[in-house]
Amino acid sequence: MATESYTLKTGGLSTKKSKDHQHGQLIETIYDFLNEELLELFTAMLDSAERTLADYMKATDPDSPDDEKKELEIRTIRLLCDQRANINTNFFIALNELLSPSFTSAFEEDEELRLVDTDEMEEMVAITTMHANALNLFGIDVNHLVARIEYLEILSAPIFDSQALSPNRICEAFQIAIKPFNFSTESKLILFRYFDERVYLKLANL
Repeated sequence: MATESYTLKTGGLSTKKSKDHQHGQLIETIYDFLNEELLELFTAMLDSAERTLADYMKATDPDSPDDEKKELEIRTIRLLCDQRANINTNFFIALNELLSPSFTSAFEEDEELRLVDTDEMEEMVAITTMHANALNLFGIDVNHLVARIEYLEILSAPIFDSQALSPNRICEAFQIAIKPFNFSTESKLILFRYFDERVYLKLANL
């Protein structure tokens, strides 16, 4: 299946501004690599969803005691497949915005406390857990990357943000991508698990 390439630099990073900067070429390379790696992983996840849906439809047993739970998973993955193109586009648009130096992550806002409902809290817990699990797997690599990115930010501010490649940003991009489709909280948790297994825990190469 042909895939459309989404350039993360557009809007999130001024190409002219970065190329005129001393470290502009390095920043361009980082964005290009991020685009290529995440496009490959995200496309593979969506391809896997279509295969999983086909397998579920063949193997579904109406007499199974877990039929209700399985039906929810089938409906969730079916909607993911039906909205594949839109979710794919939303993900990269969201990621582009999250890479902007002016962006402040909801998980990084320390200035004010706000009340969140139970559903939103469940999403936040799911994303935080994904982040913690990823750090357990390749935390040393992440720490080394953060040190280099922080140094690059000092040299390149304000066209690059030390938090631009934070794993949380990638999770939030997916959260934003699926938001318009009114998934239930239970369905979102299924999708977060799917994203975790097929994208997030495969970021070692990145």
